This record gives sequence, C-alpha cells and structure tokens, in this order.
Amino acid sequence: MNAIRRSRISAFTLIELLVVIAIIAILAAILFPVFAKVREKARQTSCLSNEKQLGLGFAQYIQDNDEMFPSGSVRGTLGPNDLFGIGWAGQIFPYVKSTGVYACPDDKTQSQPNANPPMYEVSYGLNTHVVNSYLTPAFGNPTGPLGHLSGFNAPAKTVLLCEVSNNLANITSIDEGQSHVPPATHLSVTTSASGGCLGITKNAYDAQARVSTGPVDLNTGGLDALTGRHTDASTYLMADGHAKWIPGARVSSGGNAAFAPTDQPVRYNNAAGTEFAGNSKFPAYTATFSPN
Repeated sequence: MNAIRRSRISAFTLIELLVVIAIIAILAAILFPVFAKVREKARQTSCLSNEKQLGLGFAQYIQDNDEMFPSGSVRGTLGPNDLFGIGWAGQIFPYVKSTGVYACPDDKTQSQPNANPPMYEVSYGLNTHVVNSYLTPAFGNPTGPLGHLSGFNAPAKTVLLCEVSNNLANITSIDEGQSHVPPATHLSVTTSASGGCLGITKNAYDAQARVSTGPVDLNTGGLDALTGRHTDASTYLMADGHAKWIPGARVSSGGNAAFAPTDQPVRYNNAAGTEFAGNSKFPAYTATFSPN
C-alpha cells in the first residue's frame, strides 16, 4: 500500500506536462529561426568560398592570357561585335577543375550531368562590362578597358561575378558555346545590372536565367526575386579576386565612372565611391558594374 501511495505522489500531473510542453514549444519557436539563420549563414559562407575559388581560376587564366579576362566562346549570334563574354565558365574550368564551385547552395537549379552534353548548374554571371561587350564604338558607346585587368581604375570595387539562377552550361568543355549554332542554348551567362542576364531579351542562351541579387540600386530588370539570395543581399566577386556580401542598394549598375551633376536624377549611373553630396538618399557605393 505504501509503495502504491509513493508512486502516485511522484508522478507528473497533467498540468505539469502541459507546462513542460509549452516551455519546449516556446524554446523551439525562439531557437528554430536562429538555427535557420545559422544554416543560411553557412550557405552564404560556402557561396563566398565558391566565388573566391572561381576568382583564383580567373587570376590564373588572366596570367596565362596577357592579363585578359575570358571573353566567352559565342560568336556571330547577336551581331558582328557580340563579345558579350557568354560561355566564360568553360574557359576557366581547366583552372578550377570542379563543377561544384560553380553552384551556390541556395540556388535550386538542378545539374544534369547525364545529359548529352552534360549540363551543370552555374550560379554566377560574369559582368559583361568586364569583357567590354557592347561598350564599343560600333554601338555608339565609349570603349571600356577592353577586357584588360590593367584597364580598370578600381578592380577592388568592380564586379566580376554576381549571383544568378536557372542557368545550366556545359562548363567541363573549354570550347563551351563554340559548337552551338544560333540560337545557342545552355551557356554560362553574363549580366548587366540594368538589363539582367544577357540572352533573356534576345531569346537565346538560357532564356530562364535570372539575376538573384535583388534590386541593384532601384533596378529590377531580370530579377528572380525582390530580395537578394542571401538574407536580403547577395555575394559578389570583384575583379581583384576578393568576394563580399553586399546589399543591392550599395551596388551601382555603373553607367558612369564618376559623379557628374547631370546624373543626379539617375542615381545608379554613378560608380563605387561616388555619392551626391549632402543627399542621404544617394549612398556611396561599395561596388559597381562600371567598366571604368
């Protein structure tokens, strides 16, 4: 009898169990978002690491090619001067030697390694201004650095790669794009902050590819989302080889290299380090797509 009475006294009551469950639920509600942020931070760090490794591939390519950036493999598909850089990923693959570093953990695009030819996820787009693309006299525009590293005034602030999604390419082939006939499809894309991924508006290359940076200084062209891929921002690889996580508002689409009073209505025409004096609405930029 005493043993039965002691057993009843030491048992949990229903109210005590409910209190414990409520405490666990509260702790879970508090901690799960924290865990999610930690996991996202890890994915962001992995993305930065990928870009740094790609930056090393670019550096080696540039060293072997008279300080010239990759210009892509596609010719004659968009006009007589289409040096847009599309197909850049295959050109640096011999230096990278890994398909995994081209893929951001937050990019849901699925590689197709068993396709013919094999297609791999490419989560980054090359700044088309770096290879001089359409900034040529033939298009009525001033020339940029013509793809030479030495031609950049501020390589540490000039975007080399930015984040994209829905892009597949045969990156294991050094002649990526050369065997295609117009319109070419599934090639590593280039980007322009004001126009999204090149190829979308021209119905060529990866027509589904989208920029994943979030708005770059008020510009929403070619976006796949209204925020950046990594917690309202995204990662960028600069022309000097370092990678950085930057909110889109701190990135200039880079129409001009320096501030001019006539640019004031169009804030994103100003490059990194420039700002409208005394106007807090126009911040100094951390990075720019400007070729100069």
